[in-house]
Amino acid sequence: MHWQAPQYNENGSKLTDLAGYRVHYGRDQGKLDLKISVGPRINDVVIEELSAGIWYFGVVAINKQGLESDMSDVKWKEIG
Repeated sequence: MHWQAPQYNENGSKLTDLAGYRVHYGRDQGKLDLKISVGPRINDVVIEELSAGIWYFGVVAINKQGLESDMSDVKWKEIG
């Protein structure tokens, strides 16, 4: 999965305290119950050993205070 790093907070101020990202994923678009956290300089991740079928993914940014952004648009990928 690949995403663009945010540049600004929702209020339009410059983002200066990005601590990392959390990628949420799962087999049900409405229940992304698995997750992996990555650092602030990473904007793509490979999640291995997914079983065959359709998987859904979304990303949130996390600041140094532990606050999460809204989730990105949920994307899907069919694993063969």
